[in-house]
Amino acid sequence: MFKNYLTYQFALSFHQLCLIADIAEAPKKNRLLRSAEQMIQSFTRSLHAKRPEDEGRHFFSALTNLRECHDELVDTGLLFGEVESKYRIIHERLEKLCEKAAAAEGGQYRMLG
Repeated sequence: MFKNYLTYQFALSFHQLCLIADIAEAPKKNRLLRSAEQMIQSFTRSLHAKRPEDEGRHFFSALTNLRECHDELVDTGLLFGEVESKYRIIHERLEKLCEKAAAAEGGQYRMLG
């Protein structure tokens, strides 16, 4: 079992919901999928980071990608129900991980959105 396993599982579940999202416009669907995949990649990189500052940077990148997913889902009118619930859970968890990583490295975490 690795640290942040539950958050990772929520992120994977959110990614699956993005994959099956019914978006007719290919460019919007592609942007959503790209952001969701980059979120998973950034989160995975944070789990394997050797230094606290790298961990924090990857957590923040994952949070930024998650917010991009949010923007696409709002734009297409698909941010409701299970998708919205998973988004809120992951967003809250990633914010806490960013804050924790910033505290560990002695830095400051600023909310950008």
